[in-house]
Amino acid sequence: RIDLLLEEQKRELKTVANLLNVDLIIGGNVSLLNVDRQNTENLVTVKAKVGDQTIINPEFEVWQRLPKSKRDSEPPPPKVILLPTYQNFTYKKGRTSVKGYASVSLRVFDTTRGAITYAQEFNAKFLASDEYQDEVQMAGVKSDPQELPSDTEVREKLRNKIISQIA
Repeated sequence: RIDLLLEEQKRELKTVANLLNVDLIIGGNVSLLNVDRQNTENLVTVKAKVGDQTIINPEFEVWQRLPKSKRDSEPPPPKVILLPTYQNFTYKKGRTSVKGYASVSLRVFDTTRGAITYAQEFNAKFLASDEYQDEVQMAGVKSDPQELPSDTEVREKLRNKIISQIA
């Protein structure tokens, strides 16, 4: 309303203040409000046991080739053994950082003096980061979800910091 009265009526701030019947007019502007996200992500490979394979025991085969007299004097090794089998799994692992910046300038116009009595710029910063990774159950790798505020939540935090500075 103040801007409308100043522009359309071609009036001074003091005249507008008298029309509005106010002692102070507080004005200002947001000169910066920005939220940046940076993400670094890697693919990680992990080797995990996926089962066992039954194979003929090489020691048993050697034992079978021994002369009968030696075979009778030694107990036979197991005919088959279990050989573990492995598989490589690839999963995502990364880190995201959120940075927020805000800058607000404020002016207080005293209508009784007809002048700006206070002017100040207020700044706020927000920084958060979180690591995340996918889950690979076979390898015992636990899921770590990314837990960061949304851009709207970051803007709200910046706004609250500026308001508390002004207050």
